[in-house]
Amino acid sequence: MPEANHDYAVQMQIPGNTLTNSAVFIRTVREGIPGVAAKVFVEACGDSTILSKILGVSLSDVAHVYHCKKLGSDTSEELLDAMRIFVLATDVFGNKDIAREWLNTRVPALNNERPLDLFDTFEGRKWVSQVLNAIKWGEFS
Repeated sequence: MPEANHDYAVQMQIPGNTLTNSAVFIRTVREGIPGVAAKVFVEACGDSTILSKILGVSLSDVAHVYHCKKLGSDTSEELLDAMRIFVLATDVFGNKDIAREWLNTRVPALNNERPLDLFDTFEGRKWVSQVLNAIKWGEFS
């Protein structure tokens, strides 16, 4: 879904191929992404609480993140990795609304967890990606 990657990248104010090119992803993480990228992520996912979980901040501090000129590399990486999974889910399900619904539904293959609830750890995001790829390649639904 290249056009979705590009559209989100434009909104997040990052290079267009950040979510699909590992070298660009790493460089962008090292440089830090603007706080507006966090707002784009929250709007895409439709869940304002997910950002507080991913970043380990209170809900009242989330709004401050939106106004940061540059986020640190750890925060940038977590947000970009989470956004990459959202884009993958949109690709797998062919629609961002269906992807959002799946991310908010308990999934047996994820130990009956909601995928979004696993976004706060690297291992959780990896697990969600693995399940999405299995669905994409027809291994299970």
